[in-house]
Amino acid sequence: MKYGWRLRCTACEEVFDYDIALKLCPKCNKGLTIERSDSNSTKYQVAGNSMPNRGQSGIWMHADRLPPTRSMISLGEANTPLHNGVNLAKSLSIEGLYLKDETVEPTGSYLDRSSALFVSSVIDGGYKTIKAYTTGNLGASLSAYSAKASLKLQVILKNPLDPMKLYQMIAFGAEVQTDEVQTKNFVVATEYDPLITFAKRTLTFEIYEQLKLAPDFMIIPMGEGGLVYEALMAIKQMRIKGTRLIGVQAEGCAPIVDAFNKGLSHVKDAVITKSVVFDLSVIAPKYGDAALNAIRESDGMALSIPEQEIVNSMMMLAESEGLLVEPAASLGIAAVLNMQEIFKGKRVVCILTGSGLKDPHIIKELASKKSSLSIFDREGMTGPKGTKLVLLKLLYERDMYGYEMWAEARVRGLMNITMASIYQHLNELVFQGYLQKGERKIIRGRYRQYYTITQKGRYAIE
Repeated sequence: MKYGWRLRCTACEEVFDYDIALKLCPKCNKGLTIERSDSNSTKYQVAGNSMPNRGQSGIWMHADRLPPTRSMISLGEANTPLHNGVNLAKSLSIEGLYLKDETVEPTGSYLDRSSALFVSSVIDGGYKTIKAYTTGNLGASLSAYSAKASLKLQVILKNPLDPMKLYQMIAFGAEVQTDEVQTKNFVVATEYDPLITFAKRTLTFEIYEQLKLAPDFMIIPMGEGGLVYEALMAIKQMRIKGTRLIGVQAEGCAPIVDAFNKGLSHVKDAVITKSVVFDLSVIAPKYGDAALNAIRESDGMALSIPEQEIVNSMMMLAESEGLLVEPAASLGIAAVLNMQEIFKGKRVVCILTGSGLKDPHIIKELASKKSSLSIFDREGMTGPKGTKLVLLKLLYERDMYGYEMWAEARVRGLMNITMASIYQHLNELVFQGYLQKGERKIIRGRYRQYYTITQKGRYAIE
């Protein structure tokens, strides 16, 4: 389908024929990159469609830099603002703080760029159905673009679950499933798909075109690691030097940062995932090694941010620059606050990956902390009540399994309900994002499912 193109593993360098169904390297299970297959191409050379953009909109303004497609599905993604964050820059003594604002994308996320390229390639391949294993921003975005392209999207639920993005998927007509279903003529979409990852390169193209010069630093949130890797690839493609990449993760799940700090050559799987940043909580990032190498090659840095600093950065950005972002998007601002001495007198670009309106629970919690209005004390305004609140408070102390919570609550005289009711409440709390399933351990000869409280659950009881 992509004649003249091939896939190269970002880790072991093995090369494969292009295939939209190939998501990871068959040899080492790491992320793949798309490149030209002609004999004159170098390791980092990539060229796209031969025709100029011809007034195209969306990511297709960069058509000559993208893998070629006959279809060009668009909802008006890309070409987003690069704000000059003058208020924050002045307070931090930074020469220039620029904010790449992806909150204005059609579904509120930078992944709309990825959906435009992926869905267009799906149409070219003659597929009728996309099967997505994602319940975050990518699932919401693919739902909208599939609707535009008259494709069917099947979403397979997974944990941790982000309820508000699930609601978006359903609104756009996605078929949401809890288990696998038999499907014909379909292609799979994942966060680490090579096409989905490649499209992220357009962010860096635009930043350089809008800024008219190379920033000293680009601060980039990391989950799978593909956005950092593609930033370096775009810089190489444009033959620009002098920009250092800063990769940022939430402290609750930061395997790439851990590898950087320990001087490792490979990223190890995260041991635990407790973070308000759902989309970036990736235990085993497929582009982790590629991101690690990109940071080092650019003489950059990696930083992890505590949960409370993430929330504080959201508030600061909203109050100082009028931009309301989701937790993942505020990581860059938190990094600026932590590293402001390094950034003094420098030009810094933060990529704001998604809108805060996609996470109304967090916005509600921010508002309740800042306001004394009585409406925040009404039933349902501040989160779970009754039995659910008791379960959250127990799990705030430590991870437990269902029977253990039931017994502990009875001993303390907190509640008196059946085990069946306990599990019903636990399932609802998981679905709503207050809890997530943890380890399964054998206790007295039986498997026990442990539950752990999420940052969203912590906010509900703090």
